[in-house]
Amino acid sequence: MEKQKNFLQHAIKDNSILPIEDEMLAYVCSRISDKTSKQIVSKQKLVSEVMSDTYLLLIDRRPFYLKINLSPEVPNFWKELCYNNFDFHPKIIDYSFDDEFKYFCYETPVGSRLSEISNYPIHPSFNLTGKFSDLIKKIHSVRIKNEDETLSILNSFLPLESYYIYDKYPVVEVFSTLKALFKQLYKSDPDHLGLCHFDMTLDNLIYSKQRIKIINFEYAANANTYLDLLLAKENLNISDSSFNTFMGYHKIYKSDFKPYLEASEIFNFAYLNSKIISEYMTFGVNDPIKLKALINKSAFYYEKLQSKLFVSKTIDKKIRHLYHLWK
Repeated sequence: MEKQKNFLQHAIKDNSILPIEDEMLAYVCSRISDKTSKQIVSKQKLVSEVMSDTYLLLIDRRPFYLKINLSPEVPNFWKELCYNNFDFHPKIIDYSFDDEFKYFCYETPVGSRLSEISNYPIHPSFNLTGKFSDLIKKIHSVRIKNEDETLSILNSFLPLESYYIYDKYPVVEVFSTLKALFKQLYKSDPDHLGLCHFDMTLDNLIYSKQRIKIINFEYAANANTYLDLLLAKENLNISDSSFNTFMGYHKIYKSDFKPYLEASEIFNFAYLNSKIISEYMTFGVNDPIKLKALINKSAFYYEKLQSKLFVSKTIDKKIRHLYHLWK
């Protein structure tokens, strides 16, 4: 583990609330109280992420999540999520996108995250395949716009800023080639567009009252729904047989996916590296188990794509060295 820490060194951050942060929270909480006529009993910081911080509020003895963003830009899909208050997301009780603070507050569903149920929640033994299918149908049926934002999302996975950590994560060297290769392979089809979440992980799905709800829409966009499904298969550890059963609920055939299989490998690889960089830049190696799982999945896709990326021997050696350290 010491070698890994030397390779991906980063300051570890805790979730203590700083005095200036406490002032901001007091202001936001007072606005929520005024709008909802409910008393906020306590507040606790849960997660710090690149785009936002998440807090747990106790309001009239009930738990709520509060997400606050301090950057000039509103995180992806926050406005659409709040303006529509979709029923596949927990109920949003307040939000604001003014110049000072951007936030929204939503109910904490009574239930369990899928990560608390199993690492393989779509296995037939849990009888959740139909409920997951119902969720996907609702999400993908939403059309906020006609534009295909798939390429924009891929580019957001691989930002130019990531090159600053090349010495610690040399995989960023192939990002420009990945973008070009995806653009060459991906063929947009208006019949296959819809609201895509692009981050259906075990922690973002909540089983509550015989339904599955989904949170954290920062990657969401109007994009190719097949790519969203194939990424969900990866994130939720869905076996081929379980995925075939799931496709039966959707009345989708393997031939429907075939045009997107190569593009999906690039898309999934880009997504995984985005998660690795985000995790590292925010938490360093504070959660080595999570980081190891992501890096090992990245290594799997690198092996599949390496011959198409025209990686020099020097870069390839550095990338493989990184993957070897995290086996």
